[in-house]
Amino acid sequence: MQTRGSEQLETFNLIYTLPDGTRLDLKCKNCINTGGEIDERERYWLTACQHADVIFYLVDGEKLRKAPKQTIDR
Repeated sequence: MQTRGSEQLETFNLIYTLPDGTRLDLKCKNCINTGGEIDERERYWLTACQHADVIFYLVDGEKLRKAPKQTIDR
């Protein structure tokens, strides 16, 4: 679900297996989930990113497939 605004998240684990079989196991804490629209970037991204060790930016794959230039420009 698309994020609107900004929300503080509890600690959570992110486990992902890479194509070569390597397991990536991250413990995420003190997280801020922030939307990607222009108004949210202007209001929340500095706070969300200034002390981050890692930043995850999720992209809608279907939008990227249907309109790659517009999605990348966004």
